[in-house]
Amino acid sequence: MLLLLPAVIAFGCATTNNKEYRAYAAPTIEKLAKDYAGKVKVGKVDTDANRDVSMRYGISAIPTVILFKNGEVAQKFVGLRQEKEFKEVLDAQG
Repeated sequence: MLLLLPAVIAFGCATTNNKEYRAYAAPTIEKLAKDYAGKVKVGKVDTDANRDVSMRYGISAIPTVILFKNGEVAQKFVGLRQEKEFKEVLDAQG
């Protein structure tokens, strides 16, 4: 049986002028990648460059962060969130 690592994928826009996103969301995702290295895969999707992927997962606002477990959507976070919210969910995944 193939076991997949949980994955956290942040959907955003590389060309956004949203200061809150650039100042808060992006660094939070980068910190999660560092803190959970080897335990959770962390990535980013540019919604402008990957419209098909964004549509497949129903991205209607940025930032949106999706937690995948065993290849399936386990939880979706829409809007700015605190780092502790992501960590609580990730730590509960065991």
